[in-house]
Amino acid sequence: MPKLGDGFPLEHRKEHVEGALRPGMILYLDAAFTDPPKPKYVLVACLEPTPVLLLINSRLNPNVESDPARAGCHLRLNASDYPFLDHDSFLDCSKAYNLADDTEVAGQLVADLNRIKGEIRPDDRRHVIELVRSSHSLSPRIRKAIEAGMSGGPESTP
Repeated sequence: MPKLGDGFPLEHRKEHVEGALRPGMILYLDAAFTDPPKPKYVLVACLEPTPVLLLINSRLNPNVESDPARAGCHLRLNASDYPFLDHDSFLDCSKAYNLADDTEVAGQLVADLNRIKGEIRPDDRRHVIELVRSSHSLSPRIRKAIEAGMSGGPESTP
């Protein structure tokens, strides 16, 4: 069955993706960077100096759940706030995925515009910044880049 976006010319789809690919956007990607690779919801945390994604998980891993410090680095995303989620989920702010560039992500989005799910709510955006600032598992460079991206830094404008 054809997708709605298939009816739009390629150039229009590329322009739409360029505007949508910014910090704070939630996407549904075939995540080749996870082990094992699988489709995942992700948050675009920053684009500069390289694109960084944070994963959204459907539940907390039992090892994480039993460790208050690790569990504290996860933000609950309520399904009532995000209509594309089937149930409450957890944004992992303790591990960032650096991509060499956004070509792979943009290619998936251009091929299927339905992979662009929406934008994180402003109050959740503030919580992401707080959790990233306090994360001991992220490098200072990554924390600074994510904070700049999620705060509306220069790279957040298309």
